[in-house]
Amino acid sequence: MSLFRTASMFVALLVITTSADAHPFHASTTEIEWNAETQRFEVAMRLRIADLEDAISARIKSRFRLESDSKRDKHLQAYLQETFSITFEQHRACRLHWMGCELELHDVWVYFEAESVAPTGADANVKDLASQKIESWDGLFRDTSTASLGQGVRIRNTVLLEIQPEQVNLVSLRMGRRRVTTSFHQQKPDGEILQP
Repeated sequence: MSLFRTASMFVALLVITTSADAHPFHASTTEIEWNAETQRFEVAMRLRIADLEDAISARIKSRFRLESDSKRDKHLQAYLQETFSITFEQHRACRLHWMGCELELHDVWVYFEAESVAPTGADANVKDLASQKIESWDGLFRDTSTASLGQGVRIRNTVLLEIQPEQVNLVSLRMGRRRVTTSFHQQKPDGEILQP
């Protein structure tokens, strides 16, 4: 086999491999910080634009484009409300408050606040951690121990898992001086990130 023919085959193989593996790793990054003043979690999440467009398109059964869709914020908020929550108890509701988004070349940053919603009715007598005074939260998270918390902080992050089974969602939570980082994926879509 000639050197030219070998080089040509190598270049063709390289082009095919590069095209197929142009985006082999699917990951999102989420930064969460507890705001004691508003009693909400402030969330910044970075996602690949193409993956997010595919996920929302599948959800609304129509082609969605982040740059041009007139209902972009509505679709983003609805999608995130279904796929992300941060609460103090496993079966507690989470309400998202949309703040906006910022487009980059290949990624989008979405910003929202998450509020752990107190139970109602028969579950209303469950200890409501979010309604405790701000001073108690400040004091609680200045300390390195969360023994007095009683409940942990639970996160569910299934963002993009429905279209990318290999998706990894990295999450960093900061409460006071404590910072915890973990990942969520197909085998672990949720869990207690900050334990009592």
